[in-house]
Amino acid sequence: MITIASLYKVALDNGANQADLPQEDDFEVLEPSDDSVENMAKNTLDSPINPLQKFSLNGMSQQYRQQMNDDEFVLEGIALRGQISNIYASPGSGKTLLTMKLLMNLLEAKR
Repeated sequence: MITIASLYKVALDNGANQADLPQEDDFEVLEPSDDSVENMAKNTLDSPINPLQKFSLNGMSQQYRQQMNDDEFVLEGIALRGQISNIYASPGSGKTLLTMKLLMNLLEAKR
């Protein structure tokens, strides 16, 4: 989001004279009605100008909460079934030992 303050800072950083830039009292404050704010937000989200809208997760929290509840760990707390996991650490730090212990726990639990 670009604000007036960020534009002001960019102008100053690029050599603008502060006296030549608009000051706070040079702007007229407009109070939007509740209806216009709601319509602006809706139009922004539904606008074809917003190419990132298709990636929005707004309104999908219930679906992702259910997915989290359905996820099954293969290695408890580390790896989920159906996903690739990478355990990265320096040599000799116990990656293989940890993995084997977690797999043994699964076998003992007959999972």
